Amino acid sequence: MSELVSIYLITRDRRELLERAVQSVLNQSYKNCELLIVDDASIDDTSKYLQNLAKENNSLRLFRNTKPKGACYSRNLAIKNANGKYVTGLDDDDYFLPDRIKEFIQAYDTQYSFLSDNSNHYLKDNEKNREIFFKDIKMTNLIGNQIFIETNRIKKIGGFDESFSAMQDYELWFRLIKRFGPSLKLNKKLQVIDDSLNRKRISLDYKKKLESLEAFLIKHQSDYSNIEQIELRLRTFKRNNLSIIKNIGFSEILYSWSPKIIFRYFFYILRHKTR
Repeated sequence: MSELVSIYLITRDRRELLERAVQSVLNQSYKNCELLIVDDASIDDTSKYLQNLAKENNSLRLFRNTKPKGACYSRNLAIKNANGKYVTGLDDDDYFLPDRIKEFIQAYDTQYSFLSDNSNHYLKDNEKNREIFFKDIKMTNLIGNQIFIETNRIKKIGGFDESFSAMQDYELWFRLIKRFGPSLKLNKKLQVIDDSLNRKRISLDYKKKLESLEAFLIKHQSDYSNIEQIELRLRTFKRNNLSIIKNIGFSEILYSWSPKIIFRYFFYILRHKTR
């Protein structure tokens, strides 16, 4: 018998987008799935839509927050209630391609902490599947926004850190790889990430990202050298916000005594000043 897969989906006031996301789960070629939807206190007609949908689908399980509590709280609520051997997630503005779950089931290998796909195009078309080690995840999020993992692993590590206002995915992937070993990124596009610019996305809020990056480095300080901390800041924000690069601090740059980092720091400052 095929193993049960739990899929969590968090939503708030995105009724039309939610319907697209839900249908992409219901239309999966792999059928032994349960869909856990957490309505984070929507005020549109989301609740009515979900209640009607639940009457027609025994695999659908609904949860509702009486007031907005955010994605991390809501994801953790779903994960705690997941019955599947495996668990994965979906954002309400994205959608699965039909064979996503089947591909993950077929590729799953317990030597890896979890699987991810290449929907974010980090791998080139001619590249093979890529192992992502702890040294890799320390410097950047090569995973993306969703993973496929054994449910007991994500429960053991405590799920998402609800104190973070951004970078929650990255912080969890970091802890999972540190605890359970490298992950495997399949060079397949198994979901569509809708990054339409007319909708507000946390990934574009650089103030929140800065606050969360600093919280991340405080929490995981023992895993980073001083040079690695500076490098992570530069990699995260080099294309987005000059003030964040400046906030690294001249004294901190000199203290690192790294010609490579010093060159990058001044290069970014000069490049932005000339624009």
